[in-house]
Amino acid sequence: MIELTGDHERLKKISDSLREVILKGCTQALMQAGLKGEGDAVKAIRNQVNSLGESWKPLNEDYRKQKIADGQSEKIYVQTSTYMQSITSNLTKNGRGNLKLVYGVRRVAKDKTGKEAVNIAVALEFGNGRVPARPLWRPARKTMLRWIVKERPFQKMIAENLKKL
Repeated sequence: MIELTGDHERLKKISDSLREVILKGCTQALMQAGLKGEGDAVKAIRNQVNSLGESWKPLNEDYRKQKIADGQSEKIYVQTSTYMQSITSNLTKNGRGNLKLVYGVRRVAKDKTGKEAVNIAVALEFGNGRVPARPLWRPARKTMLRWIVKERPFQKMIAENLKKL
């Protein structure tokens, strides 16, 4: 005859709650990753170097002088504070109902001339006929993915939630 010993009630509680614990841990980790991405973007704009340490091509001197004359910041990605204040992250669900992290600039944010921040972000990220590419979001994504591999927030949050059972 085999006799099982141990905390069967706790094991049942863990087993019954496992799906919810994993979902909660993943949600928390994705939220942390979003904040990391936001922070990296803001830091890059303040330092004028993207999160991979790559410098951006300087502003055209005439444009830089005009920005200063208009009372605007001479920094790239900064005309007013609108762009930096519109940086955000949130969780949504994809077409299959799985959690998805979205971060960048709010689509509804506009600068004082009425230009949407999202269009400014695209023009600066990839460049256009007049503006050279000044990648901010693709390097921030790479930095965030490296952080996830190194810091293991998914494993940490799930383990933390399991300990609470």
